[in-house]
Amino acid sequence: PLIHIKSKTYEYKVYSGAIMQPVERFDKMHMPNALDMNRMLEAAKVLVGQHDFIHYSSMKSATLAKRKVSTIKTVENIAIEPVENGLVFTVKGRGFLYHQVRHIVGAILAAGRNRFDVSYLSEMLNPQGEFEHHSPKWRMCPAEGLCLREIELM
Repeated sequence: PLIHIKSKTYEYKVYSGAIMQPVERFDKMHMPNALDMNRMLEAAKVLVGQHDFIHYSSMKSATLAKRKVSTIKTVENIAIEPVENGLVFTVKGRGFLYHQVRHIVGAILAAGRNRFDVSYLSEMLNPQGEFEHHSPKWRMCPAEGLCLREIELM
């Protein structure tokens, strides 16, 4: 049962070299763009903690309400580790919404490409007011690259 899960740790791999090897296409997302590591680290800090992640999910609010799923989730840690020709994102939390980790990585990568100011991510964590029915300015990352690394039990 899900009650006994203390935390889940997901890993997302991004290949940033010019040409990705064909054997890696199922294991990594390819993004050969220049990324600002400082902005990405700043963006990751914004997303850590207990927030309303409704805009970081692919589920519609009506579906979430019908299923009585809380959109308040706690992200314990987001680490970004540079590796040869890429990055490895590690996202740890107790539970996640549908596609939440892929949205988190997409938002951080978009911030790293200077698509928007990092403060925009904070605004999207507050679904009230003008951002209540707002579509995010980032793209959800593809499934390639995502891996559930660890489940910690109570």
